[in-house]
This record gives sequence, structure tokens and C-alpha cells, in this order.
Amino acid sequence: MSDLPFEITDELRTQLLAIGWSEDRRVDISADVALAEKNGWQIFPLARAVLEQFDGLGLRNNIQFNLNDVGTSWTYDIQTDGDPNFPEFERSHQQKLYPLAVEDAWSPLFITDSGLIVQFTDDEPHWRGLTPQKDFEDLFGQMYIYRSNKEHL
Repeated sequence: MSDLPFEITDELRTQLLAIGWSEDRRVDISADVALAEKNGWQIFPLARAVLEQFDGLGLRNNIQFNLNDVGTSWTYDIQTDGDPNFPEFERSHQQKLYPLAVEDAWSPLFITDSGLIVQFTDDEPHWRGLTPQKDFEDLFGQMYIYRSNKEHL
């Protein structure tokens, strides 16, 4: 787990277990990585470590770790009007991006090679937080609260 850009604290572990994660969870992402590569995305070790642990977790109408969706719905270097310019983002922020998750079935989230999470609304980037620890705590916390509320309905 040391390859992750954040520490799994006791509180975070409780939330993760409640949303379907387990400490021995490993997801074979090779087919989805190949599809993402066809769309211009190049995986880096930190993105691989996160996706191998968490891809597939979450609910479609909240936050869902879904490399297949994000990696094939948004092409790295071909933009249409209103789409993010990912190469320009990487140049201006000096950070690589890789598809990670989707929120509310339409807003893509990407991980940077520094472990931060960036969410795009149309072509506008929004940083989820200031540190990888805060980013992932907020993301998993939101998933945990949504699932808890949905179970009580």
C-alpha cells in the first residue's frame, strides 16, 4: 500500500470497507489501460497503484472509480469545443494526468502524477484539494456518506 499517494488511516479504512474495498483487493486494469492508451492516455505508476486498488468502487450516480468510462469518453489530445485541453493543462501545471473516476455520471476526475485529483466541468479544471491525503479523504468520505444515506432510504 506504500505506493498509494495517501495513508489509509483507521477512519479511512472504515469508510473504504463500507464502500466495498478490502485490503487484499487488486483489480486487473490491463484491458482498460489498453483502451485508454488508444485514446492517448499514458499511465504512470501512481495512477496504476490507485486504480489497481479502487477501480470499480462507487455508484454511478455519485462517484465511481471507472477507468473504462473516463479513459474512453475523454480523449487525451483531441478536443472538441468545450472539452478540456489535457496536453495544455499538463504543460501549464507541469503535472501528468490520468483518468480516475466520474462524478454524477458525467464529470471526469483525473489523478496527477503528484497524487492530486483534478475534476473537469466542461473545459474548466477544479482541484479537489491541496494534498493527496485531503483529496482522497474527501472523495472516499463523499462516497461513504452517499452509500450510507442510500442504505437508510
